[in-house]
Amino acid sequence: MEDPSVSYVCVNCGKSENQVPVLQWRFQGDAFTLCSSCLPILLHRPDTLVGRLKGAEAIEPARHSHD
Repeated sequence: MEDPSVSYVCVNCGKSENQVPVLQWRFQGDAFTLCSSCLPILLHRPDTLVGRLKGAEAIEPARHSHD
């Protein structure tokens, strides 16, 4: 059962689950939270998460059909 006193906060923008929808993720053995607004950053510009997300420098951006 989850602790209702815990508020999940986006690793990128700092908004909490009380402000925006958030998702819990796991990467390299650690859990992190990312809000729905910042999801495109994880997909397309993971380099901007360096310093906020351990190992972000190793994440390859998603490829696109127009790339």
